[in-house]
Amino acid sequence: MRPRLDSWDDFGSDYEYAHAPALEFKERVNYEGTQAFKIANPSFPNTENNCTALVEWCEAQLVPLTRRNLEIAWRELASEGKLEKQTEPAAEAVGNLHRLEIQPVVAAQTAKPTRKEKEALEAVKDDPNLNDHQRKVRFKKLKQAATQSRIANRKAVQVVRA
Repeated sequence: MRPRLDSWDDFGSDYEYAHAPALEFKERVNYEGTQAFKIANPSFPNTENNCTALVEWCEAQLVPLTRRNLEIAWRELASEGKLEKQTEPAAEAVGNLHRLEIQPVVAAQTAKPTRKEKEALEAVKDDPNLNDHQRKVRFKKLKQAATQSRIANRKAVQVVRA
């Protein structure tokens, strides 16, 4: 029987979780969790494929990369035979612990807009001569353009990661 996994809801009473931007908070939790895991588990067969498998397992479970979750993932993936064995001497492997790293999230706000996106943004630019109904229509268009941009950027990041 699998032990209980840490979830993002476990951070609900944390002041920073409630007040920090979500992506920044999650990145910090994931970074600290992977660092704690690396320190506590020097015998982990630290290969690129194993690190990727652990991260993907946690992402599939929709849980943060806490030390506890990574240890559970390690145990389950090892019992299923999905992890590589240590191929280098342990002394050399300790020096390679840098492999388990969190890739920063590329936010849609940092992506350069495409020509089509620029045209859409220009079309919904604020005009002081508009009435409330016209503003609402423009706001709806802007919201749709922003959503499409985020979706397109996420797909591009996933393709690059794969």
